[in-house]
Amino acid sequence: YENKTDQGVCWTVVSPIVFTYRVIQCKDLLDPRNDTLLWGHLGDEELKDTMSNSKPVKRFIVIDKTVHELYGSKVSQYFDERGVIYKILPLTTTEENKSMELVTKILEEVHHLGIDRRSEPIIAFGGGVCLDVVGLAASLYRRRTPYIRVPTTLLSYVDASVGAKTGVNFAGGKNKLGSYVPPVATFLDSSFFQTLPLRQISNGFAEMLKVLVSAWAFDKLPA
Repeated sequence: YENKTDQGVCWTVVSPIVFTYRVIQCKDLLDPRNDTLLWGHLGDEELKDTMSNSKPVKRFIVIDKTVHELYGSKVSQYFDERGVIYKILPLTTTEENKSMELVTKILEEVHHLGIDRRSEPIIAFGGGVCLDVVGLAASLYRRRTPYIRVPTTLLSYVDASVGAKTGVNFAGGKNKLGSYVPPVATFLDSSFFQTLPLRQISNGFAEMLKVLVSAWAFDKLPA
């Protein structure tokens, strides 16, 4: 929009941002016969173009250290059987170390592997902290690299699986540094819940209750 005054001309630029991403619920995500983890983020036409490319497939995987102890061998087996060049980075992802140092560590490893920022998404396995940190790292690498969320806790399944928020703690503030960059896809597999401690199950149910109460309260507001 143009606005002319005695002092000069002012232009207002309107540039809407549209977020489009996939949320896929499936079983046996880590079964090498399941295509979801490798190709689930692509539409039919994109998949055709990718499959016609002779370039080796490459993936960078960030996984919470505890999740890696439980499922790391399955993740490796999946990509080995699919013939993928990959790097797995296990990290301790807790609220206490949710910082830019963790983001920098991820970015250094991504740089060493060398991925195509358009066609080789970073994959995050873990709870909400892991997904937030990886999301921020991906949003910074070459100004935006696609990433995939694989929530492994009930809380992250119902909370961090959707939306575009990423972030880390800074200067004593929770999520004080961050961005709004959604994943290209989120893959949901409830089989990860089998190894969750009871406390994490309780946290997930508490989050669901909070959402239900908020929805009920909003519905009761006067029109």
